[in-house]
Amino acid sequence: KTQRDFSSHPYDLLLHLNTSDGRLHSQLDWQASGPQAGSFGSFKASTRFSRHTAGALGIETDIHPTSFCMDDSLWHISSGHLAMRPAHLSFSNVKVSHARQSLTVDGSLAQGKRDSVVAHLQDIDVDYILTLANFDDVSFGGRATGKAVFGKLEGETSLNARLHIPDFRFNDAPMGVADIQGVWDNKNSRILIDADMRMPGTATDGTRVKGYVSPAEKALQLDIEARRTDLRFLTRYVDGVFGD
Repeated sequence: KTQRDFSSHPYDLLLHLNTSDGRLHSQLDWQASGPQAGSFGSFKASTRFSRHTAGALGIETDIHPTSFCMDDSLWHISSGHLAMRPAHLSFSNVKVSHARQSLTVDGSLAQGKRDSVVAHLQDIDVDYILTLANFDDVSFGGRATGKAVFGKLEGETSLNARLHIPDFRFNDAPMGVADIQGVWDNKNSRILIDADMRMPGTATDGTRVKGYVSPAEKALQLDIEARRTDLRFLTRYVDGVFGD
């Protein structure tokens, strides 16, 4: 048993291990303390190890159904499969879900091939994604549906995401219906953003945003074209500049 901090909150971790039928069976339990005490859960898996050419290690892992609680919501982990072999990584139905919300990862990556891993999002909270990335220079709100495609060829990483967010919020300001595309910039290690946001019930009112977000630099640059846009999204940046 040990304790670790995740997103600046302490968690108690307990790992159970045993072997049978040539497999390593593992169970990781976690429980948050303090203000996040409502966050807890369990992850179970069975793993088989093998040796390939030149003694390279291969790993085949079956993920077993379990659940976890996050922000007072109960999420379920489905049966899935993860395989790691020399120069090859694959995911099969690696999935978490809560009511109508779900995140599913499928696909494979192999050296020298144009493979890809695809994450399918259904009503996933975008603010939680930023929290996991420990990026707080900007706040996005709403539930995203769409997919993100990750690939790698000849050492170059590719990432292309297209998301639809019906009730998008930018720094807590309502921005309407958002269609967002994100592309990974290898040269500068940034996510390039192209977003079109339109207010319901109007064909002209809305906002166009182009720029980038850099989790590594904790920086962002956004060029904003506003058409009757709610300017409350600027509040967090100007509060310390202008007085009452």
